[in-house]
Amino acid sequence: MAFAMDLNWLHISISAGAGILLGLGLALALRRFFYPPQESPAEVEYQLHCLRSEIEGQVRRWEALPNLLASLSSVEETEKLYSSIAFVTREYLGAEYAAILLRRDKDFVTQIGEGLSEETVQLFRIPVKEGLVRYILETNSPVRLEKGDRQLGLFRNLREPIREAMLAPLRTGAEVFGLLWVANKAQLGTFTKSDLDLASYLAIPFSLAVHNANVFKTSQKTVVDMLIEICRQMEDRDPLTRGHSARVAELAVRGGRQLRMSPADLETLRVAALLHDLGRMGLPAALWNKPTDLTEKERELVRSHTRRAVELLQPLGYVERALPLILYHHEHYDGTGYPVGLRGTAIPVGALVIGMAEAYDALTHDRPHRPAVSPAEAHRLLSEQSGKRFDPQILRPFLQMLDQDSTTPPVNPVESPR
Repeated sequence: MAFAMDLNWLHISISAGAGILLGLGLALALRRFFYPPQESPAEVEYQLHCLRSEIEGQVRRWEALPNLLASLSSVEETEKLYSSIAFVTREYLGAEYAAILLRRDKDFVTQIGEGLSEETVQLFRIPVKEGLVRYILETNSPVRLEKGDRQLGLFRNLREPIREAMLAPLRTGAEVFGLLWVANKAQLGTFTKSDLDLASYLAIPFSLAVHNANVFKTSQKTVVDMLIEICRQMEDRDPLTRGHSARVAELAVRGGRQLRMSPADLETLRVAALLHDLGRMGLPAALWNKPTDLTEKERELVRSHTRRAVELLQPLGYVERALPLILYHHEHYDGTGYPVGLRGTAIPVGALVIGMAEAYDALTHDRPHRPAVSPAEAHRLLSEQSGKRFDPQILRPFLQMLDQDSTTPPVNPVESPR
């Protein structure tokens, strides 16, 4: 889904801005002509050269801005978009720091920071009830905090020393969903009224780009949720597959936490685990329920399910990071797995975690050719695959997690993919 971004107004503003810069340069040059400075001709010529270079650089940046902003409207992944917005803001306002803060209940929380420490990005938030924020929400206006302003106390706990700042609202309609924050003009300069106006101008296309990306993300998430539901219904048709993907997802996420994965990586792992068997759709159910050995042709069909899943999901950028985990969750540490035969650290960690979770679920639930084994026996069988099917460094914490699990869920007759 795409939305057009009309930047004609911005072209006019930028053309005017470029004209102002050129006019300023001309005025300074005329002043030097009518009121000659005391410097030598060589010094004057050098200063004029520096001034011309600075003006030309500013004009080039202003002229490039419309195309740069237009390109943001095509960015569909919100994290990349936030990063681009923070970079553009810092660059064009000549600031030391820039950040995007998004509204989360009672606070505006930092989503991305440019020039800021990781600690600041993690901790920096502004309460909605603050007078400064209430003013922005009520007036939809940007604010500039100059040196000595008591409102700068909001930032006193940041690792970076903040001597001045500007904030502009990011909004859709009347709703302010975020704040564009910049601080400290570079080279010990000072933000001007023109800087505040530019921040306000930038906030308009930035808001539209974020809105577009969120709409796109929501629509794709809806499709992914539908596919997850299709997987669930497909499993529910057969007692030997009921609940398999949900259990694998739960085990995989617990294993990911044991490996100290980030929240974003855990969500990717969860989605990948829920969709890892999507490629079974359209394949004969008898392949997974066959009590005897598969023929070579049948085995190839079964092994095709990882590629089939990725082919179905490829158009959805929302699950892009989950695709390698789905594709490679049957790869083995020693290179004997499929579909490619990856080995060692070439296999994504998330794919290995899903593979372990799936193996444990398969062992502890009935299959057509054998009954379920006990959790203790499953633990032993997984341990035997250390260095063979599973990476020892990944398997060890997974087994420790199983050791810590004092409660065993009820065993249901569930089949796992071969």
